[in-house]
Amino acid sequence: MKNKQFFVLVFCLIFLWANFSFSADRARDGEIPDVENNQRRYPRGGLRKIKNIKVHGIGVFGGIGKTRGFGEINYEELENKSSIDTGKEDENNHLTTFSAGIRYECSLITRYIGFVGFRLDILYQRMGMEIDNRYSYSGGSLTVGADQDVQLDYVVFNPAFKLTVFSLGVYVGVLLRADAGGMDVKSKFNDIDFGITFAVDLTMPFIKKKTGMIMQFEGVFGLINIRKDGDYNVRNLGFFFKMGYFFNVF
Repeated sequence: MKNKQFFVLVFCLIFLWANFSFSADRARDGEIPDVENNQRRYPRGGLRKIKNIKVHGIGVFGGIGKTRGFGEINYEELENKSSIDTGKEDENNHLTTFSAGIRYECSLITRYIGFVGFRLDILYQRMGMEIDNRYSYSGGSLTVGADQDVQLDYVVFNPAFKLTVFSLGVYVGVLLRADAGGMDVKSKFNDIDFGITFAVDLTMPFIKKKTGMIMQFEGVFGLINIRKDGDYNVRNLGFFFKMGYFFNVF
C-alpha cells in the first residue's frame, strides 16, 4: 500500500509542476492569446477556434517500477533441486525494477478531447519477482533460506493508441536474461512474452522549442505463461512510472 501511495503522490506532484511549466512556456512564447483579443478576433467563436497541434517525433525516457509474478512459482524447481520442496508453491512479492527506451509518436492534440494518435515504445525492461523462500524442506527436514530475486530482462516492443490522457496497447517481450539468486535460469522461462498495457500517458510539447516532456504511469499485464516445462503457471505483472524528453518534428 505504501508503494502505491508513493507512486500516486510522485505522479501528481510532477504533473502539477509540468502543467504549470507548460502553461508558463506557452504564455511566454505568445501561444496563449488573452480572452479580450480572442473576443475581438473571434467575436462569436471565442477560444474554440484555436487550431489543433500536431506532435510528430521521437523521445527517450526511463523509469522505475514494481513487478511480480501473477500465479504460482517454486524457487527450488527453478534450481533443479528435485529433493527439496518442489511441490510447494512459494509466495512471490513485488520487486523494484527499471525501464529505459525510445519512443516514436504521431499524435494530434485536438480542441475537444486532447490527444488522439499512435505511439511505439522500444525499451529494455526488467520484470520479475521476489520469491519468499525462507523455509523449505530437504529430506524431510526443515531448512532456512532467504528471499530470492528473480530478474527477467526483456527487449519490449509496445505499440499503443492514445486517446485524451490514456493509452492502450499490446506488448511483445523478447527475453534476454533470467537470473535467480545469481544463477542463470533462462532455460526455465519462455523466450517470448505477450500482454497488454494501459497507461496514463502524457506528452507535453513546448511548441516554439520543438521539444517536449514525456510522463507516464503504466500497468503491464502479461497474458501468457512465462514458465517453460514446469508445473506452475505464472504471468508477468508490473507498474511503472516513466519520464523522458521528446524531440518534436512538426
